[in-house]
Order: sequence, then C-alpha cells, then structure tokens
Amino acid sequence: MERGYSLPIKQADEMYRYIEENKERSELLNPNCWWNIFDEGVKTFRFAFLSGEFTGGFKDRLNLISMRSGIKGAAVNSANLLIMAEQLKSGTMSYEEFFQLFDHNDEIIFPHLSLQGGLIL
Repeated sequence: MERGYSLPIKQADEMYRYIEENKERSELLNPNCWWNIFDEGVKTFRFAFLSGEFTGGFKDRLNLISMRSGIKGAAVNSANLLIMAEQLKSGTMSYEEFFQLFDHNDEIIFPHLSLQGGLIL
C-alpha cells in the first residue's frame, strides 16, 4: 500500500461543492448555512487539504478544483502546517505571504525540515 493521501476524486468533488456553496450562500443549497462562520469582510478565499503526507495524483485534483471553481488552493502536510503557523506567529511571514502560498494549486513545502524529521526555524 502506498503511503500518503492521494486526494480521491470524491473528496475533490466535495471540496468543489463547498466552494460553490460558499459562493452562492443559499439555504436552498445547504440549509445549515455553514458559510456564516466567515466574517462579512472576508472576500477572498482559498482551499486546502491537510494530511500527514501526500502521494499520487493529488496535484491533478487540486488543478481540477481550481479550474472548475476559479479558486486557488493547496495541499499542506502537517509538518509544513506547523512551520507556517510558527512563521506567522513569529512575524517572519506576513499574512499576505501566507495566502500567496495557496496560489499555485500545489503542495506547500518548506525546505526547513531536517533529515531527522525535526523543524529548523
């Protein structure tokens, strides 16, 4: 068995539905109105898939979601998510730089991981 999350088409389709529900914001599409958690001032959105590791054709699915929805996104493994959080917290990364990481429909990878699996910040 291959290690990592390949982003099955079923989950890609589910993300696409979430994006479309957020764009439309209609109770007819989803009566629980989950999009109300976003502040009214939030106008720009990105999508992300989080996993311990990614494998297979996940990039194709990221591109498919983006092509169909017009929204950019990314895949982020747990180690890189922690690096992003630390960089935001420490101020070494701005929020603008953070959101730009999601503009490439690819996996976000920082070269700051040591061979022993620890973080080098």
